[in-house]
Amino acid sequence: MEKQIPTYDKDLEVLPELASQSHNGESIEVDKAEQARILRKVDLYLLPIITLLYLMSFLDRSSIGNAKISGLSADLGLKPVQYNIALSIFFMSYVSFECLYFTRDCSEFWRIGRSENLFGSLGSWYPRHALVFRFCLFFSAATLAGAFGGLLARGLVELDGTGGLEGWRWIFIVEGLITVVVAVCAYFWIQDSPESASFLSVADKKVLASILARDMSGESQEFSWPETRAAFGEWKVWTSGIICVGIALPTFSFALFIPTIINGLGYTATRSQLMTVPPYVVAFFFTISVGWLSDRLKVRGIPLLIFTAVGIVGYTIQISVDHQKLNVKYFATFLSAIGIFTTSGLNIPWLSNNLRGHSRRATGSAIQVSIGQLGGVAAAYIYRQQDSPDYVMGHSLALGSLVLAFVTTALQSWWMKKENDALDRKAREEGVDDGFRFTL
Repeated sequence: MEKQIPTYDKDLEVLPELASQSHNGESIEVDKAEQARILRKVDLYLLPIITLLYLMSFLDRSSIGNAKISGLSADLGLKPVQYNIALSIFFMSYVSFECLYFTRDCSEFWRIGRSENLFGSLGSWYPRHALVFRFCLFFSAATLAGAFGGLLARGLVELDGTGGLEGWRWIFIVEGLITVVVAVCAYFWIQDSPESASFLSVADKKVLASILARDMSGESQEFSWPETRAAFGEWKVWTSGIICVGIALPTFSFALFIPTIINGLGYTATRSQLMTVPPYVVAFFFTISVGWLSDRLKVRGIPLLIFTAVGIVGYTIQISVDHQKLNVKYFATFLSAIGIFTTSGLNIPWLSNNLRGHSRRATGSAIQVSIGQLGGVAAAYIYRQQDSPDYVMGHSLALGSLVLAFVTTALQSWWMKKENDALDRKAREEGVDDGFRFTL
């Protein structure tokens, strides 16, 4: 007997057939207003804490840039290359722990991918086309951390001499203590999954499960070794990884070196810290706005291409404009920040949108992010002290990295369009269509 293809009303956000499969025969129809209410409830509970976690994470990893121009290198007697090595060690350990997370208990990997990883957590709470805006809200914490970090560092260096410690040491002490407190609170606050969420009523859990069932088109939610292994054979995982590392290199190098780059333009350390704030603030608004528009239009590739191009223009200006034109070079930092942070918020959830099955999605996202972190290792070495004040090599490598991301994004979008066309033909000719299409 031919399998019947589920159908649904345009005004409903949930396939009744799939909803009933999820609730022991009970059919739940969810209109748009009800879906908005449930997702808003999840937003208010989940997004503030994970955004705060990521804010502290990015603040901690970028604080060394502010510490450097506040006397870290001079007080420790660091040679230029030793500072770069210190930066790379952080990212090497970061990648290593990603791998350990995968290998420490493979039977638990699916749960880790969904719940303990922040992005994996978002993917288990929201339907595909409501995900990018939420991820951009979450990722915008990186830009807030950059803005807040400059202001905080400016204040903390005034503690110079307190307790017999240099001002730059207080940057690490205070920010590190705040992170520890936030992490402890997050441990008790974040819920494992929608099914066990204490802040949702039984009825709300059923509605959210129905929304997710509609979006998953009957996907299995059980851990599957074949699906986990299949993720390594997905070409989209590797192209997304290339895009991720192409964006990560300029993103991390910007966070680590922007105080030094601005300081190299001839400004004092204090003013340089304050001047890092405006580019981050502008990037914050672009990240959120483009994320909202991307979900609204259900498109990822085009905004990725547009804002990768914006970043390319920014670094091109940095390379080509004379060092004496300080205002123009400072303006270029705005373009660079807008380009790299906006695209970072789009690329990571794009892959999650296009992998089917929780095990495959969790594995693929872990591979993608691990590849991206390698960009952080390379980023630690591209801005060398001997290249000051123009830093042509660093800007050129960041530019080339974004060009790689741009070309790979274009190829990935083109190939997924071809796959969607093939699915359309199959639906017309064979009458087989489960409703899934790749998000372009």
